[in-house]
Amino acid sequence: MGTCVAVGRIAICHKNIPNMISQFTKILGAEGLNIADMTNKSKGEYAYTLIDLESAASKEALDELKAIEGVSRVRVVK
Repeated sequence: MGTCVAVGRIAICHKNIPNMISQFTKILGAEGLNIADMTNKSKGEYAYTLIDLESAASKEALDELKAIEGVSRVRVVK
């Protein structure tokens, strides 16, 4: 993805299991956040997702992402 030119970037480390990406996008969409760019890479049992947002995510949205079963870490990069 390279350098983030959007307002914000979130990095999520999680298990490589079905339905993870849809849970992320559902939470962000419910907050009215638009995804400018997204990439997901996996290796074995784990995956790493980078999401660029057109506006900053709220603490509540970040907490919801962290609470998803299978998510190891959520980090605000920008």
